[in-house]
Amino acid sequence: ETHNEYEVLRKDGSSFPAEFRSSTVLGDDGRPLAVVSFIRDISESRRSKRAIDALVRGMAGIIGVESLERMASGLAEWLGADLVVLSELVEGGRALRPLASAPAPLSACPASQDIEDSPCSLVLERGFLLVREGVAELFPRDRSLAAMGIASYAGIRICDSAGRPRGTLCALSRRPLDPDPALEEVMGLM
Repeated sequence: ETHNEYEVLRKDGSSFPAEFRSSTVLGDDGRPLAVVSFIRDISESRRSKRAIDALVRGMAGIIGVESLERMASGLAEWLGADLVVLSELVEGGRALRPLASAPAPLSACPASQDIEDSPCSLVLERGFLLVREGVAELFPRDRSLAAMGIASYAGIRICDSAGRPRGTLCALSRRPLDPDPALEEVMGLM
């Protein structure tokens, strides 16, 4: 069996990373009868690997609040997000208080934010939410989205070991996010 990776050109001139595998099919007499080959686009797996590598680099040797900030920074870098915030539920589950943010410092975030009529309320309800474009229009009562010029949003619910919601991890961007198919999985690892 042969296994290699190549950059493959499309008709339009763009390229993509591809895995090439080839195996020889032998006849009863042991002589080659045919060769079976396939080429597979591995763009998604490469993006996921880069994301996980960025998270591991960011977390290596760090503990406590600094590790949360590094984690947020790694996610912001991978997604190209303008802001990533890790928040905990407070006020009986009616508000979120930021614990870490990147690339903006935590002091740039509000001390706490009411979650009613915000994308965070859906994250806490559903577990994951992705809005590629128009998040401020979908949640007009969340004035912070429009004030910051946020166009897209990705968020995941954070639960304790018993499965109870404890907060959210969200990424906000002024441009439409072009999320990796593994986005929910990567955010869940955090």
